[in-house]
Amino acid sequence: MRDWSKINKGSISNDRTLLLEFTQDYNKHLGKLNIGCKQCINDAYNRLIKFKPNDMEKVNDCDYRLKSKYEGIFFEGNPIRNGDLTNEVCHRLLGLHKAGISLFDRFPNDISNYIGVDPDGETQDKDLSYKELSLKYPEISVRSKKAFLAELEKLNSNDTQEEE
Repeated sequence: MRDWSKINKGSISNDRTLLLEFTQDYNKHLGKLNIGCKQCINDAYNRLIKFKPNDMEKVNDCDYRLKSKYEGIFFEGNPIRNGDLTNEVCHRLLGLHKAGISLFDRFPNDISNYIGVDPDGETQDKDLSYKELSLKYPEISVRSKKAFLAELEKLNSNDTQEEE
């Protein structure tokens, strides 16, 4: 990786070759970069010049990766970026953010415990998308959200009757 602190920040966006190399370094170590946004390039430059190769362990310990269009979204008053993600933050995002699982390009297989669960642990299945419901309940095979909710209602009523 090039030492970007020796390169003038303004020259990066003006030189295509330099911009390509900068983008590759940034993507490799810190996540996706929107090269169409000058402020994003400036912010990325500031983050990359502070980046140390031994920080890789910290960057790679999260099992989730945000889609590039969600990089920098605000959650609980702070911008969320792939370089800063932790599994705990992602679990809260899954439970509280309306976009849920669709925020992520990469996620672990065992996320069903976190989808649609608020901090108090109450499930909100009716607010989930069809994709989130199918990930949370892989044993149910239906073709629509409405059918999913009906099937869940049926299962819940069967469980209630068995307890009595």
